Amino acid sequence: MVCHVAASPARTGECHSLVCTVEGEVFSFGGSTTGALGQGDVRRITPTLIQMTSTVPIRQVACGRQVSFLLTDFGDLFSFGCHARGQCGLGAAAGVGDKKAVVFPTRVESLEGLRVRSIVAGDEHAIAVVNGASRDMFNQSVHDSFSRSDTHTETYWDGPVWGDFNPEDETVFSWGANTAGQCGLGKVTDQFLPVQIVSLRGQGIASVDCGSQHTIVVLKGGKKVLGFGSHHFGQLGLGPRTTDEPHFTLPTPIPTLCGNIFRTIVQVACAGDHSLFLDTKNEVLACGSNSHGQLGFLPPGDPELRKGESIGGQDAKGNARAPQDGYTYVDTPSTVAALKAFNVKFIATAHNHTVVLTGSDK
Repeated sequence: MVCHVAASPARTGECHSLVCTVEGEVFSFGGSTTGALGQGDVRRITPTLIQMTSTVPIRQVACGRQVSFLLTDFGDLFSFGCHARGQCGLGAAAGVGDKKAVVFPTRVESLEGLRVRSIVAGDEHAIAVVNGASRDMFNQSVHDSFSRSDTHTETYWDGPVWGDFNPEDETVFSWGANTAGQCGLGKVTDQFLPVQIVSLRGQGIASVDCGSQHTIVVLKGGKKVLGFGSHHFGQLGLGPRTTDEPHFTLPTPIPTLCGNIFRTIVQVACAGDHSLFLDTKNEVLACGSNSHGQLGFLPPGDPELRKGESIGGQDAKGNARAPQDGYTYVDTPSTVAALKAFNVKFIATAHNHTVVLTGSDK
């Protein structure tokens, strides 16, 4: 039985997917010349078992554009694929060839001894939420209170957690491509090893996700949401751009989502140049690029935007349009009115499209 699926977010070129079963085995398929399948430099048209996972149970998988991650039951992190910009987190010496390919799962040694709670990947950068010490895959315990029998999963948007999870001990690490500040470290140089985002230490992470060149973090309680990286298309939700290439290199509060007494955010989903948010009222908000309608608003040139009609007017049936309909991008988190009638439970998004999981009608 499948419990988790991840796919590379690439618009074009090499694409791959990982499937994790409830037994902890992982299968990969697609194409990669950089080892992102964990099978060597190959192409697989059918799901193929990654051999390591037959003996090391996996609880979460994540994919970047040409990179993959496996998170074990014991909180250890493995990576493989393209390491040209540090996206595997293995140090500058790792990888072979011009793309610094890592063709088989390799432990991220700089996080060894720490318990990785969750892993998310953008196109070429990654974020790991770490809490406490781990027991390694050889059962050499470095934290007596932690064992597989203690594990459990809370609400599905929170990612994998353990029974002795303590937000006050939590740290967040980032690595990989960083030309837009998407690693949140106050600089714009690529990072080949995981580096702690100091300002997020002990804050408690409710949800985190990465786009092509940006990251969004929802803190515990859902009343504070931070963004960093590129805001070129409004994907950080920070309002109108003040420069041609707006980059925020440190976690920056999103004003409309911080301290809002009427809204509590429980999940963020990012990809490409856009972001979506789910709140406790099961409403969806979106910001960033809407070039293909991925925000849930009509994109520019959509046939439903009648010729000569002003943006934000009415459709052919006389229904009011969303104010955001017809725009290329939206720079502030805005309610997706088309989904308000649905009880949205979960959001998943890729570069040019979005899907939502709904429960019973409101």
